[in-house]
Amino acid sequence: MNAAANEPASNELTLAVGARTDPGQVRPNNEDAVRVWSELPATVPFAERGYLFAVADGVGGNEGGEIASALAVERLFHAYYSGDTDNTEEALKVAFNAANLAVYEAGESQPSDRQMGTTLVAGVIRGSLLTVGNVGDSRAYIFRGRSNAMQISKDHSMVAEAVRAGQMTEEQARTSRQRNIVTRALGQRQRVETDIFEVDLMPSDVILLCSDGLSGVVDEAEMKRMAQELPPGEAADELIAAANSLGASDNVSAVVVKVTREGQPALTPLPASMIGGADTTTTRLPTAVPIAARGPNIAAIVAVILVLALIIAAVLLFSFGFIRF
Repeated sequence: MNAAANEPASNELTLAVGARTDPGQVRPNNEDAVRVWSELPATVPFAERGYLFAVADGVGGNEGGEIASALAVERLFHAYYSGDTDNTEEALKVAFNAANLAVYEAGESQPSDRQMGTTLVAGVIRGSLLTVGNVGDSRAYIFRGRSNAMQISKDHSMVAEAVRAGQMTEEQARTSRQRNIVTRALGQRQRVETDIFEVDLMPSDVILLCSDGLSGVVDEAEMKRMAQELPPGEAADELIAAANSLGASDNVSAVVVKVTREGQPALTPLPASMIGGADTTTTRLPTAVPIAARGPNIAAIVAVILVLALIIAAVLLFSFGFIRF
């Protein structure tokens, strides 16, 4: 990706993005695919639709996974930006379904012994809201300040389900022979269930999308450090290098997005002469972009009502002498 820089106007958020994918240290071909908004022509309605970025990790071998991941991200972007709904969550679900159907139909045309499928994790930034969609075990993280790394997405894998059920620890999951078995993927059925997550962004937030070739090898604290300290393009390169230095047995992919506001230090892109590097592309977000309305937080409302009810009950019981202090 070529580097570009825009000076943000007052109170406007600026996005800087870097993306990189690599075969790793063992596999001869790369079944991962990455794509970001900066690869698209300027005629795409980013201000109305938001800024989309994605990572897919193909499964199937015999080039099936490679075809599936590339097809998934291509259809995802086409469906998302050509859709007619103004609701980001709904538009992302429609795009995931379109990507799933494309991979499913492509797989149906292949011999029965050639499985075709892919994971897919994608993020859309619209205004100050990040919406993430996920199928499979590729991950979305957010790194904020000194807080621990926070995984936004939820893995759809055998070991992740075992951890959530209390049948396995996180450490056991990292070394399990079943850690690469996914329980949900694009292309397996005609329709797919997509998990959707929303996060309100703040200046200095860093978002990372990655395949399990990175998250399964490099420690989360180390990923956070590199993503926060380096420009996105350089961070993507260093994350891949870190995984490869640890003998990455799988393909490795990373998309790093950094959110800044006017007055923050500018991010310096990698030199164009760095062959194979992931340059940083910077994009300014208009503040006038409408965000699809989100419903009230039902859980919080119920909790407040219960607390008020307990307080009222305690006051009444005290008034009638049932409770004494």
